[in-house]
Amino acid sequence: MKITDLATNRFLALTCRILIGTLFIYASVDKILHPVSFAHTFANYAIMPDAFTPLVAIFVPWFELIAGTMFIIGFRTRSTAIALILLLSAFLVGITVNLVRGADMDCGCFEFFGIPERLSISTFLRDVLFIALTLPPFFAPRQAFAIDSRIEKGKQQ
Repeated sequence: MKITDLATNRFLALTCRILIGTLFIYASVDKILHPVSFAHTFANYAIMPDAFTPLVAIFVPWFELIAGTMFIIGFRTRSTAIALILLLSAFLVGITVNLVRGADMDCGCFEFFGIPERLSISTFLRDVLFIALTLPPFFAPRQAFAIDSRIEKGKQQ
């Protein structure tokens, strides 16, 4: 099997859609339920003027929830993949800036059993992996169990 066959495999794309979509939904829930806490975490990154913090604290978690759901169901898969890659890239910028600064802070990414995650090089590498897992759904010409495929079939009939 060639790497291009693997990268465009519709079942690999489905697996990646489920993994990344679930990840974003999971990441959004705590932020939606606790927007003030997320606003404080975001403000700690110190990469944007404070005036943007409330907007980011409200918008980003809902964006994560909606994009994660769209990715899982395979609706506008390529567009959603691009949006998620851009969001993950923005996260990488924030992580990189603060790693270079030597900041010792809560990542704000996930809380496992109420334990905050510290910002580290593993946080950076994990987000790079998440971007890589977003690529197969972007490149797969056909998606398994996706609304996009149903829409495409409807157009052909």
